[in-house]
Amino acid sequence: MLKVMESHYEGVDDLNIEKLIDVIPRYLTSRVSLFNLINEAADVGILIKTKSKIDTRKKTILPSDKFIEEYEKWLNEYLNA
Repeated sequence: MLKVMESHYEGVDDLNIEKLIDVIPRYLTSRVSLFNLINEAADVGILIKTKSKIDTRKKTILPSDKFIEEYEKWLNEYLNA
């Protein structure tokens, strides 16, 4: 989730599932587990999956407005603690 938010704040709008999975070390979790996590997050409205503008075979991942709001709230509380 931090990588998704990092991409969001850097203005990168082409973070796709494969790129995200490639940056997560294999010893932490399997590809299948990551796919499931991304799909579950999209199902509950945390992430938004859309077709890539560059390659329509790929799915771009963006944080939802609700997730951005919750993340910023958490970050402000963390920084002010």
